[in-house]
Amino acid sequence: MDQDQNSETIIAIGQLCSTADIEQNLLTCQKLAKEASEQGAKVCFFLFFAPNTQILKSQISNLKSQISNLKSQISNLNSSHTNLRHSSSLKLQTT
Repeated sequence: MDQDQNSETIIAIGQLCSTADIEQNLLTCQKLAKEASEQGAKVCFFLFFAPNTQILKSQISNLKSQISNLKSQISNLNSSHTNLRHSSSLKLQTT
């Protein structure tokens, strides 16, 4: 048997205290994965645990509200752009 058949594969399981700052959460995951790799892990799993469904429902509600606001802003920008385009074409016609 060669050495690969006798070797063990090391896996890591990571857990972090996530916050609302998604970028910081990703940086923390990267740091933990790097530490696991340096200790010989070939793969690292990150567990997800929500304290209760009420928190998840609240977060989902907040995200839905944010998405709705963004859609409204995009719609307003599109309307402004359309109005500006019509205004420009009217100016060209009157010149």
